[in-house]
Amino acid sequence: MTTQQTAFGEAAAPQRYVCIDFEFPNNFSPKISAYGLSVVEDGEITEERYSLINPHTHFDKRIIEITGITADMVAGKPSFPKIWKEISPLMKDAVLVAHGAGNDLRMLGRVLKNYDLPWKTHVPFLCTYDLSKAFYPELEKYGLANLCEHFGIPLDNHNALSDAHGCAALLTHYIRQGRDVDAHIREYDLVELMICGQPTRRQQIMQKKARRAEKVSAQVEKDLSAMATPEDLLNRRSSCGTFDRERVLGVHPKQIEQYAHTVRARNQTEVFMEMLPHTYYEENLLHAALLTLRTNYEPTLQQIDLFLPYVSSYETAMAIRPRVFRKRPEDTAIFLQQQLLCANKYALRFLIDSVIEFLPQTPYYLDFFAPIAAIRARDEYIITSQAKYFSVAIRRYPDNVRAQLEDTPISQEIRERMSMNARRFLEENEKAAVVN
Repeated sequence: MTTQQTAFGEAAAPQRYVCIDFEFPNNFSPKISAYGLSVVEDGEITEERYSLINPHTHFDKRIIEITGITADMVAGKPSFPKIWKEISPLMKDAVLVAHGAGNDLRMLGRVLKNYDLPWKTHVPFLCTYDLSKAFYPELEKYGLANLCEHFGIPLDNHNALSDAHGCAALLTHYIRQGRDVDAHIREYDLVELMICGQPTRRQQIMQKKARRAEKVSAQVEKDLSAMATPEDLLNRRSSCGTFDRERVLGVHPKQIEQYAHTVRARNQTEVFMEMLPHTYYEENLLHAALLTLRTNYEPTLQQIDLFLPYVSSYETAMAIRPRVFRKRPEDTAIFLQQQLLCANKYALRFLIDSVIEFLPQTPYYLDFFAPIAAIRARDEYIITSQAKYFSVAIRRYPDNVRAQLEDTPISQEIRERMSMNARRFLEENEKAAVVN
């Protein structure tokens, strides 16, 4: 890249920068709901791009209030892998720029890992927050909105394109002033999620957490191994689904449920849940048991969203029974509907069963009629759960459901299972009447 001579000396001003900004559906998922991008070449903004992105996950109400982006707005929009295919060539040989760049680059690294998208492990970057503090130490505030107001730059804060444009406008302003922006270029590790060669307080905290995670992992492995029996080893290997059979210890699920209370009492829950993917199958069962015990609503949704891709057996799926789902039925219904788009059959079993268990007495139960009917599965367990959902719907809302059933394409296997459920329900009622 070429540089240009300025009044400040030899200012290393690369010809190409890409200013980026991302918006997110919530504070926990490695997903993006919108991106904005401004290309700066020779000190001028030459190209800008923007798109909403369908993250296929839960939208937090507080985040919606900030960004204005809702699940309905992103329905039908492209997923991140498709967007990445379009924008990654623009970013390949550029210096990435963002305001508070560590946050955006950390999220970019997490998203690339989540979608298994190969890219560079290290990228050069600039942070306009740091540049502004270096060039204007006399200012009191360095937020993007504050800086844009100070320099007369229009800004629609928390709009991805406007934020990217504001960042680019600050950068071009500094370049036109002859500021040596290139002297502030650093390197970011998208794998380790940290600024290279510059230990920070956050990195020290991460190292401390890693050491604690190692201790928790060793303790959990030791405890679970002590509970293992040859009989349970055979049973767990027959029910571990796609999990590596050689990574099964052989512990009964009831023991794991009891052990979850011990982990919780040790205040090890959060550390353990961050250790994904787990090494042993029983650790997945323990993760499910800990999710069941959680009492905070939003953090539980966060952990479920992160854990579902790793659910590798029906035994694990059936062990997840989050009690917090009953706290906020409307938000639970929204979360489950968005998650039903996943392709993991084990996760689907959990999701359908959760609708049946936590929402049948709410006004949201019938909202799942079409999504559950649309699932085309040959798996016996999924079909059983689908049939159970419709059977419960018929018993609770007969007038609403029967007409819908006639007009909804449901497989013959599901209808046959529903008939079996109906006969069993009648038999149980007859027995109960005789006893009474």
